[in-house]
Amino acid sequence: MQRDRGGVVHSIFRVNQVKFTLPRNRGSGFGSALILVWAVLIAPLPGAWAWGPEAHQVVGYIADLHLAPATRNTIGEHFNIKSLADVSLWADWVRKERGQGPWHYVNIAENAREYQRDRDCPTGDCVVEKIKEFARTLGDKDRDLRERKEALQYLVHFVGDVHQPLHVGRASDRGGNKIILPYKGEMQNLHSLWDTGLVPGLREDLVQYAASLDARASDEDVREWSVGDPEAWANESYRFAVDHAYRVGGRLDKEYIRKSGEIIEMRLIQAGIRLAQLLNRLMD
Repeated sequence: MQRDRGGVVHSIFRVNQVKFTLPRNRGSGFGSALILVWAVLIAPLPGAWAWGPEAHQVVGYIADLHLAPATRNTIGEHFNIKSLADVSLWADWVRKERGQGPWHYVNIAENAREYQRDRDCPTGDCVVEKIKEFARTLGDKDRDLRERKEALQYLVHFVGDVHQPLHVGRASDRGGNKIILPYKGEMQNLHSLWDTGLVPGLREDLVQYAASLDARASDEDVREWSVGDPEAWANESYRFAVDHAYRVGGRLDKEYIRKSGEIIEMRLIQAGIRLAQLLNRLMD
């Protein structure tokens, strides 16, 4: 049990070596409903586009809040980038013309427990391996500045993508794109709902929304979420996909929508914090 930066009392839960901090006051944080979701993850576990543009910008704004001063100065002075949110959509803009669609997701083999490169991404053309590749490029100070800026822009986007559970989904349904459900009077695919439709705060001012999400993360959360690597992040997403996102049935009920929103908001916060910490390490 601990208090966050706003004084809210939290309870700590550890699932598969990933520790999550849940606010006891549901109105001020992720809520106790996620206890039910995360409890399922203790049991063994048996393609796509991106988060919507607003969600990617939220990840960028959260990351801005966690950049070290030296990192922020380097990004501004060397790459002429004021906010990471400003370049968070660039990888989507160039995706089609460069034929880079597969870089934004990874499909996990049916009934697999976790990501394995040799099986799931043998050519290296998936979001997990591209994060590794562009991290190496950005961290190499001998590389051309233009190459490093492109690498940074890819990282801002791909770290967001790998935290969307259905970007680490099944090939058979293209990460939920083939699962069609009624929602708000329209038929929509499950993947697009997780990209934008189920994200709770996208109607708000995005800078304020990002700040409000970030305020929910305790100092302990920030420390815990600052470790790990792209494979670990992908495996987290896969667990959420298999144990919650895909368990939708034939319709979206209120409980599913509520739990999904809580998971999505946590993943946005984790993505922003981890993006910032990755950039801090690479630009140290």
